Amino acid sequence: MIKELSHFIIDFDDNNKDVVYICSQLKNKSNEITNFFDLKNVKVNVKIFDDLDEFRNLIKKHARHLLENGSVPLWICGVSINSNIYTLTLSEYQRTKSHQNDTLDDLIKLIMHEFTHACFQKINNQRSYAWLSEGLATTLSHQYDNKNCSFDATLEDIIDGTPNYANYYLMFKYVLSTYGKEYILKLINNKELLENETPKLYNETINHYRS
Repeated sequence: MIKELSHFIIDFDDNNKDVVYICSQLKNKSNEITNFFDLKNVKVNVKIFDDLDEFRNLIKKHARHLLENGSVPLWICGVSINSNIYTLTLSEYQRTKSHQNDTLDDLIKLIMHEFTHACFQKINNQRSYAWLSEGLATTLSHQYDNKNCSFDATLEDIIDGTPNYANYYLMFKYVLSTYGKEYILKLINNKELLENETPKLYNETINHYRS
């Protein structure tokens, strides 16, 4: 079944009873993200899989950069590919690693996380530093709000990736609060600026959270 919202076209199984609530929440929360990127009339496709194996097969085919030793990491439960979002029903989402106790609201935050990536891709589809792309997604989806997080990443983690997404959230929150939205948008659109600024921003972040 297809459900169309202002910023989403959602494809889901007819038996998915959670879609009414999901749609109501997405409708309410998406404007914060589109406003941040200054995007008008943006609309993305969202496919909600009711089969975890089918979801993982899609990743193997279309997102091979996410694979580890040829396999889909067990924790992956959502992805944005070419500005399209692919995720799972709540029951299948709870089958992925570390998400067994997650709720429908956690699933909605996941969709908003991937929606942030989709909006990012519409502005600049080149691969960005992890702290910027994932920091945006974790912050605008509010996944780590009110959680007790600590910053323990290396500079390499911040650039290339770390399993602890809280590090991206903390660094991005510091940079956004210190330098503002327009600076973030410049980093998105200027790879050289991002490369030059990241070591300095990383050191500032460490000093900030140590103090």
